[in-house]
Amino acid sequence: TGAALTSVRQLSNNRTTFARMLGQLLYEAPKIFTGLASVRLIEQKLNDFGVKACFEHHQSRQKGGKALLSLVDAAINTCTPVSKDDVYQIVHTHCQVHLTTTQENSLLRRHQRKCSSDAAYRRATIELVEARDLFTKKGRHSTEWKQQMISKYRPIVDAYNNPTIVRTSVSEPLVVIN
Repeated sequence: TGAALTSVRQLSNNRTTFARMLGQLLYEAPKIFTGLASVRLIEQKLNDFGVKACFEHHQSRQKGGKALLSLVDAAINTCTPVSKDDVYQIVHTHCQVHLTTTQENSLLRRHQRKCSSDAAYRRATIELVEARDLFTKKGRHSTEWKQQMISKYRPIVDAYNNPTIVRTSVSEPLVVIN
């Protein structure tokens, strides 16, 4: 194992470039929907159920690549194999996506260069709420289903647009999006 890991380390003299390459692999991997969507996207969806969501990788690709490199470094330094669980945890964390509008995603990218993901959402004034059922239904949407979604999510959008109301989000299990 040590010999194989050493050759991986020698793939690039520039660790930043190598971390970026690994991060890009994470970015291109299947996305894992956290169930969270921006209120602005929900508002657009309620007005047009055909609206497209933007997958927002809220974890930095570069940080994911660096985390994978750190695992390899630790394995090389200790002459132990890389833990599958550790790799899984990094991959799982860095493949997670929230759903936002395209404009919000662009705004977040600018903020995420300077601060953490959570801080970027606060600075961009993007509110995420649980909306799994609104974005994971496949196929044609019946009028009845649309009315149920409007009844469920319109109060959330209205509350967001009224800043005097306190908002919360509920976390549910993650879903893989192919």
